[in-house]
Amino acid sequence: MTLLAAAHHGSLVNRRVSQLLLDWLAPSFDLSMVASAFDLDPLAHVPSGAALAARNKTGTDDGVRAEVGLLTGPLGTTTYAVICNHPDPSRVEPVLRTMRGIGKLVVGSVTTDPDTGTIPETS
Repeated sequence: MTLLAAAHHGSLVNRRVSQLLLDWLAPSFDLSMVASAFDLDPLAHVPSGAALAARNKTGTDDGVRAEVGLLTGPLGTTTYAVICNHPDPSRVEPVLRTMRGIGKLVVGSVTTDPDTGTIPETS
């Protein structure tokens, strides 16, 4: 998460390196885990002027699903990291549902004003 936050702020090494990392992550966006809650177009999920912009990296292994990402919305930007271990690799549906639920919390953190509970209008 620190790596993605530094890239977002342009301070990974410098602005150019930060942007290279963000550009590298953009086209390989995986919408199957946490990011499934973002309701983004899988082929155009970082359009300029959109309400949400996201970048992530996922990983899988037997009994493991993992995702780290960066989500920008009208109220700011947040980073997240989720790793789920599950004993039965043939039953991944509950894990993906749980990860989507976490994704809804991530979306809320950049779209919903905690004081009013409202989503600000975007122009």
